Amino acid sequence: MSDRIELETVVRARPEHVFEVVAEPGWFIGGGDRTGQKHSREGELEVLDDPRYGRFAFRFEQHEAPRRLAFRCGFAPLGEPVPDPRNATTTLITFEVAAHADGALLRVIESGIEAYMPDESERARFVEGNTAAWTKQLAIAKAIAENPSK
Repeated sequence: MSDRIELETVVRARPEHVFEVVAEPGWFIGGGDRTGQKHSREGELEVLDDPRYGRFAFRFEQHEAPRRLAFRCGFAPLGEPVPDPRNATTTLITFEVAAHADGALLRVIESGIEAYMPDESERARFVEGNTAAWTKQLAIAKAIAENPSK
């Protein structure tokens, strides 16, 4: 059983532009529909309120523009306090952007899954679900970066 998910896609855009897309906290929440989302800052945390999916707090562990970004995320239903990702077991999400002959190579790595989900059968479902979700989100990031006017 894998402790990480690692996926990548080639994006026909400048690496710096691709990094700008993935550096926005929570860009992947909402499946490309950001209607009604609100961003705020609570201390060291970037917070995103999404009217459909709840509250998300992001704690950035690495921010090496324009190549690498790593963060942990906490979640709570709307109206409830969002947990600080430093005080809970979470996975580490990392986006890496590298130059590529066709523009940029965008990679997402979600690691620390075993500690987050110790039960093997639950972990298998988590990995399967998040692999599918990250595949869709990489396609969304690619579309945003390649078509900035849309």
